[in-house]
Amino acid sequence: MADRARLSDPLEDWLRQEQPPFRIRRGVSFTAVNVNGYTEANSIQHTFLSYFQLIPVYLKALVGFHGPRQKVPILRDLDGLVRPGEMLLVLGRPESGCTTFLKTMAGYVHGVEVVQHDEGNGILYEGTSFDEMHRRYWGETIYLAEDDIHLPKLTLEETLAFAAEMRPLGQQQSPGVISRQTAAIYGLERALHTQAFLSGCPIQCCDNSIRGLDSATAMKVVRTLRAVANARGSTIMTTIYQAPETLYFQFDMSMIFRSVGSLSRTYAQSLAPVSIMIFNFIIYAGFVIPPPDQSDDQRIPASTVRMLDHGSVGPGYDAESSTLDGKICSAIGSVAGQSWVEGDRYLRLKYGYSIQHLWRNLGILFALMAGFCAVHLTAAEYIQAERSKGDILLFRRTKLSSTRHHAPADEESTEDAIRITEKSSSPESSSPLGEMRQTAQGLADKQFSSVFFWRNVGYEVKTDKKKEPTRILKGVDEWVKQGTLTALMGSTGAGKTTLLDVLANRKSLGMVYGEVRIDERLRDRCFQRKTGYVQQADIHLPTATVREALEFSALLRQPRDRSRQEKLAYVDTVLQMLQMEPYAEAVVGVPGKGLNIEQRKRLTIAVEMAARPELLFLDEPTSGLDSQTAWSICTLLRQLSDKGQAILCTVHQPSAELFQMFDRLLLLQEGKTLYFGDLGPSASTLIDYFSRSGACRMPDESENPAEWILNVTASSPTASASGSSWAEVWDTSPEAETVKREIKLMQTTRMTGDYVPSPSPNTAQEDYEYAAPGLTQLWLVTYRLTSFLFSCFLLTILFNTVDQQIIPRFLDNRAAFEARERQSKTYSWPVFVAANLIVELVWQSLAAIPVFVAWYYPTGFWRNGLQDNNANSVGMSSRAGLIFLLLWLFFIFSATLSQAIAAGLHDVLTAVNIANLLFTLCLLFCGILVQPAALPRFWIFLYRVSPVTYLMGGMISAAVANALLRCASVDLLRISWPTTQNLSTASCGTYLAPYIQRTGGQVLNLNATAIAGEDCVFCAVTDMNTVLAEMGVDVSMRWRDLGLFAVYVAANIAGTFGMYWLTRRKPS
Repeated sequence: MADRARLSDPLEDWLRQEQPPFRIRRGVSFTAVNVNGYTEANSIQHTFLSYFQLIPVYLKALVGFHGPRQKVPILRDLDGLVRPGEMLLVLGRPESGCTTFLKTMAGYVHGVEVVQHDEGNGILYEGTSFDEMHRRYWGETIYLAEDDIHLPKLTLEETLAFAAEMRPLGQQQSPGVISRQTAAIYGLERALHTQAFLSGCPIQCCDNSIRGLDSATAMKVVRTLRAVANARGSTIMTTIYQAPETLYFQFDMSMIFRSVGSLSRTYAQSLAPVSIMIFNFIIYAGFVIPPPDQSDDQRIPASTVRMLDHGSVGPGYDAESSTLDGKICSAIGSVAGQSWVEGDRYLRLKYGYSIQHLWRNLGILFALMAGFCAVHLTAAEYIQAERSKGDILLFRRTKLSSTRHHAPADEESTEDAIRITEKSSSPESSSPLGEMRQTAQGLADKQFSSVFFWRNVGYEVKTDKKKEPTRILKGVDEWVKQGTLTALMGSTGAGKTTLLDVLANRKSLGMVYGEVRIDERLRDRCFQRKTGYVQQADIHLPTATVREALEFSALLRQPRDRSRQEKLAYVDTVLQMLQMEPYAEAVVGVPGKGLNIEQRKRLTIAVEMAARPELLFLDEPTSGLDSQTAWSICTLLRQLSDKGQAILCTVHQPSAELFQMFDRLLLLQEGKTLYFGDLGPSASTLIDYFSRSGACRMPDESENPAEWILNVTASSPTASASGSSWAEVWDTSPEAETVKREIKLMQTTRMTGDYVPSPSPNTAQEDYEYAAPGLTQLWLVTYRLTSFLFSCFLLTILFNTVDQQIIPRFLDNRAAFEARERQSKTYSWPVFVAANLIVELVWQSLAAIPVFVAWYYPTGFWRNGLQDNNANSVGMSSRAGLIFLLLWLFFIFSATLSQAIAAGLHDVLTAVNIANLLFTLCLLFCGILVQPAALPRFWIFLYRVSPVTYLMGGMISAAVANALLRCASVDLLRISWPTTQNLSTASCGTYLAPYIQRTGGQVLNLNATAIAGEDCVFCAVTDMNTVLAEMGVDVSMRWRDLGLFAVYVAANIAGTFGMYWLTRRKPS
């Protein structure tokens, strides 16, 4: 049972006080429960062509036939009971079914099959069946995922107040007061748990709830959960991968699994469809394409150009007369004898809009709004995003057969492999661990013979101009040398990651002071590429394979004097060392479809090892891993260190076994050093120092020394013997004086005792900021970013969907580059920008070809070349070539403009909105929707600078130049004969000839006469050139327009480089 005597009674009293007077308590029992998942027999990464092969599969799925699927047993024959007020600890390796168990108990079972053999048993909640519980009482269970997902715009207080108000715990105090008290209880370390606490659910399932926390903070969180269980009778089930020894005593029982796990769904599928829907709404609203023209693709209404044209007239059609007898306006909806056009009539004839429908249309808009809201709320209620599935390895089809001999045949084979790893411990063993020891020599053959040390290192950041800078690191002195594995520890917020970033030269903001040297030399410009930095976040390109990720690192970061064959052979050594050969050809993918947590962490380490680093920094390499995997990773680090690798590693909550693998410890608190030195056997040297310095208690015989030292320094900020802070005790200690003397000796003496200086760098080979030449960088990065999967989105979408696809992709690539490759000097930022541009240039060029074929020929524009008998005729080949070049440049323009905007911004939504705004302005002022003559003089400059002006000018000229036009019936003008003139012998042709000679147009009934009482039927235009001229388009300038539009594309490319430099690389 849990050790409840040590719990905080005031906390429990407060919890009991704030709960409602009547509260349901529910336990859970489960008997012979099985959970299965389903997946395809062969999981491959789809490419552009493979999606066409999937069309029959999708059609079959629509009618309910899913084809052959493989059943994957996740949980098998589970039995157990958790009573109200008890806490269950669920233990197991990643992918063993722990997450699936918690989701099943909470009712989150989408994508899996829950099998209950006995209707009377199965899963019961105090007598309530599983189905009834999650149908009628689904608000009484909650599942807390491992990742902390919150609304980023809300403050912590607003988030907690909302949770308190939606699920009130009682009426004694307001939700705001309760939320602040709750945040204080948790110390603001983990807002996720405070939300679950405020929800007040009787059954709470927490997935790896202490990931990323040090042991002291983790203990506070678990003790608070323990208090909630005691005071409110909540049933709490949680998984913990690396649990401190003392934490186990807070639980009532535990459960250990041995299975395989899970299934999932992703985002971003709605962007393209929604954009296309909105675009269609705008196009078919009647303004861009009038209703009469939506059924006749070939009709070009002349009225879009000749609006209210009273015209200049000649002898027969006299404008000098003060009367309007026999005259008509040339606009749609005009009436003979009127000098004006009624707006209602014009809108009705031109666009189909009627004033009588005004209030009806408003009602329809409200109905649509209500309908969309209903759909949104229904979807939000019943369709859950990010549904979980198992982590399924994906292989490229060409690599699938070559990898089958590596993969276990079934689940039992996988478990056998795990058991072998657990039992192996002999260096000569043929097990994976034995192979580790045998292969480590090859990995660390380039030993770091120098000493890396730092003296009086500090770091401060100015968060407010009116306040003094915040000092995060304060006077840290230590070193790392060949063959040592040094642990960097401290409570949450102690400055561990900050120190690692400062030492690795990865801080671009704030002020760093102090000395950081290698022997007597300061860090040079190639320091970053010769050091490895394993970050907490496992950031990888999802479309690359494991082997490609390692080869990319090896080819770009290993020294130039090594051949390509040597670098690629070293990749095989790394794969063997880290036991990654079975999935070397697997695609990295995304969570749920790709590598699992452990495999991603191994890949992160392998990518850095592939560079043959002289120094290796690791930031929380065991965070989020189970104890066995953490032991495997630390064993790997130990082997590398034994073969000469210098390693500095931050750790949060190492077990006693893991703690013993380290040689030295650097302990920080609030940015200051509390201890630096050897650990000694069973941490005896560390324990001896703190016991002499006034530790409040000695560790118990079975207590983990790492947890003991964190608890001692956290619970007692001062040493009991002297009353000084632990940092002050260290500064005045003999050990600190010894460290300072050693550092001074390292700096002044190049060869003393055990220290062997590294040879001077060969400037011809080593003194490069980047290991690979610029062209090699550009080729490898361009090849890496090329993705067949992404190209399928770019075939039939316009700018507003192009930018929504390119901008997130660019920002994701930039985040990965700046987090790892730029910091490690793998390749330069101009190479990154150029590679992204080249990739889009290739795919946009390929996309332009089918779009051109699918648009140019079905529209019939090519026929205009057959009928062109004009003196300045434009041939068929010239038309087609010009339109293709303009269409191709438009695709390039869309991509480069999107990248230029993305290069200067941080947020995806902001970048997309700005891109759409700029392009909308270009469309509005290009001369099509609003003619240049109709623009106010102030805005005419936008018409001149809009790139779409020249795109439309060249494209329309090539498409319809010299084409003959015919008026639609709504565009025809019926001109009555004037009653004040004697025109008995005149025909419509002779009557309107002077007018046509001066203004253009054509009479459709030339021989109609006044005597016959026939009106003259007049069309205001004859050929397209006249129409284009009034739009500001000069047909003879079509090739000039192509050149000017190409200039805009070049400006976008230059702007991409400029914006990146200005916002990301410009010295501050």
